[in-house]
Amino acid sequence: MTRDVALLPDVRERLDEALRAGTDAAEVEIRLEEIETTQIAFQKDSLESLDKGVSAGGCVRALVDGSWGFASFNSLDNLPDRVRQAMTMARALGPGTVRLAEQEPRIDRVPIEIRRDPRDIPVSDTLRLVGDYNEIMVKSDGIVSTATYYWHFHYRRLFANKTGSFIEQEKMRVTLVLLAMAADENGMMQDARDFANSLVDYDVILGKESLAREVAMRAVEVANAPNVKAGTYTVVVDPDLTGTFVHEAFGHLSEADFVHENPDWQKILTMGRKMGRESLNITDGGTVPEQGGTMKYDDEGTPTRLTYLVRDGILTGRLHSRETAAALGESPTGNARAVNYRYPPIVRMTNTSIEPGPHTLDDILSDIKFGIYAVRPHGGQTSLEQFTFGADQGFEIVNGEIGRRVRNVSISGNLFKTLENIDMISNDRNWESIGGCGKHVQTPLPVGTGGPHIRIQDCVVGGDAS
Repeated sequence: MTRDVALLPDVRERLDEALRAGTDAAEVEIRLEEIETTQIAFQKDSLESLDKGVSAGGCVRALVDGSWGFASFNSLDNLPDRVRQAMTMARALGPGTVRLAEQEPRIDRVPIEIRRDPRDIPVSDTLRLVGDYNEIMVKSDGIVSTATYYWHFHYRRLFANKTGSFIEQEKMRVTLVLLAMAADENGMMQDARDFANSLVDYDVILGKESLAREVAMRAVEVANAPNVKAGTYTVVVDPDLTGTFVHEAFGHLSEADFVHENPDWQKILTMGRKMGRESLNITDGGTVPEQGGTMKYDDEGTPTRLTYLVRDGILTGRLHSRETAAALGESPTGNARAVNYRYPPIVRMTNTSIEPGPHTLDDILSDIKFGIYAVRPHGGQTSLEQFTFGADQGFEIVNGEIGRRVRNVSISGNLFKTLENIDMISNDRNWESIGGCGKHVQTPLPVGTGGPHIRIQDCVVGGDAS
């Protein structure tokens, strides 16, 4: 079904009136937003939180003499005054250096086709469903604690600017997370987790009783598994961990505000630099169907597109707002995003992926005498080109076959060396949109991460060093 996303009937006239107050500004942008959310959390056998709310507001951003001014608000009254307030803020900063890439005005309305809307489901029904899943895990043998989360959001956004754009968009997401914990022989907690997620359908969270039992069983298996022996191995990474790796380790370095603000990195990330083998292709784009970062327009009214960051192993692109595109002499890519109306847009990823390659998983495993199979992300950190990622699950690879489970698997290394060491890429790909990206104070921003299985030679694996 499609709900009407139109805002107040006279909102177009009111925005046009407000934009006329920005005569002396090089650009004025106005965003209006309404957000509906529901969150449920169980911790072990207790309901920890149940929250349902609606928030609404807007913001103005004005560019005057090369400086941005920004003002947010919760009332549509006196919109021309909000524009003048943002312009006053810009003038207070004095002359600046901001320029904007040219933009074609867009007038569009972009609803979504929702299969079953979570807003139509009584909260009591969802609470009972989520509680049942949690109880299954709580009562499973060997489980000492659980955490079960449900949340959904739906937002409507309206964007208008002095350039002439007037765009309405909406987005939703419904997510269920199941987590179970078991204790190892030393009393240390080991956990397992899984999830269900959709951008269009509440029904994705139904019928997950078997998944809850599987998560509990997996937690016990992890607790009883031996530690992986630390060392350097051939590592096969599953699609979910591939997506997190490329987002965190490479995607943030591709955001053009980072490059523009760091001259040394402009030299390091020079277009045309060799980044890996010819089979390596890395993309970002808001056009992937039904993913976390999918949208037709970014928060500057720029159409999103698929951007090749690496093509055939060569660095070919980066992610831009109108401002960074003008500063670096490139084109906007539709990557200016704000987490909500309280913040101005900054350069952010949308859906980031390593593209599928020519091999099957069996091809990738076949000639590995001994290696490690790392499955799904479990925390991690990056520091410029250095990274460390934990794996939710780990297995030994012995003579081309996936073998026994091991625990505490983490992979680490230098991004550029690791990309060069990806020697095989599978022809499968999985997208994951459960996560929310953080940057500066704007978090969590919905994104999508994707990828196939990849094989990395000479990869450092952490675990038991004994």
